[in-house]
Amino acid sequence: MRWRRAKETKRPTDSDWSRWASWATILTVPLALVGLALAYLALGGEESSGSKKTGSAELERIDLIPRNGNLSLKPGVELMVHNAGGDSSVVSRARIEVLAVHRLPLCYTQGDLPLSEGYDLQLPGDAAQGDVVEAPLHQQLDPLKNDRFRINLGVDDAGGEEGRPFPGVHLFEVNIAVDHDGLEEPLSMGTVLLSIPEVPMAGLYYLQSGELALLEESYNMYGRSTPQEMWSGTMPCWRANAEALMDVERSSAARSPQLEEALREAVVPNYSEAES
Repeated sequence: MRWRRAKETKRPTDSDWSRWASWATILTVPLALVGLALAYLALGGEESSGSKKTGSAELERIDLIPRNGNLSLKPGVELMVHNAGGDSSVVSRARIEVLAVHRLPLCYTQGDLPLSEGYDLQLPGDAAQGDVVEAPLHQQLDPLKNDRFRINLGVDDAGGEEGRPFPGVHLFEVNIAVDHDGLEEPLSMGTVLLSIPEVPMAGLYYLQSGELALLEESYNMYGRSTPQEMWSGTMPCWRANAEALMDVERSSAARSPQLEEALREAVVPNYSEAES
């Protein structure tokens, strides 16, 4: 039987070990560099994504304040917003949607009705529920900053006899939203109740509790009319205005303290008071 002798393996020398170690080092260094590059890219990608999110504009509502009843200021609203993002936010347009409108004629005049002035935005006097009026805006908010700006409102409506201005006020309940930063969905600011061009005054647009008797007394003092004539003449106007004021008082829309007082004071007169 012939035995096969195992092939003798050459034992590595010290020079062989040194040469292999050099090759291992050459291969390991590039692999380590590749690993570091991949890790850096991964971290950089996350940081870039985070920076993009943090850097974008993020407009937030703070408050919507109705300004109505101060004779030195035109009727309008103040919008308060905050930019919580890292980029500047641009508010480009206000959208004013009419939810309800009431026309309150002047019931008793003590002189000429002052003409309304020009306003930044005119609401149509014949507006109906669902109508939307847009106002261009050019507000820019720096990152992490607050801003407050005002929109003055008036009524573009003759509505009276012979093309004259409507002798009274318009009560508008409107929802306000603003377009910003090119987004399709506007930022809702809330709902307000405004009386334009002024807040209705007691005795001219509506009666307070107990005021009918005093008014009837002054009418009779000058022999102007009997209670029946007074009821058929001016009472329908005061009644209709009071009912409109009491109707809008139920709304949850924000309103100025001056308008809130008028809503709270108005009462619907009844014929028994006129006869007493």
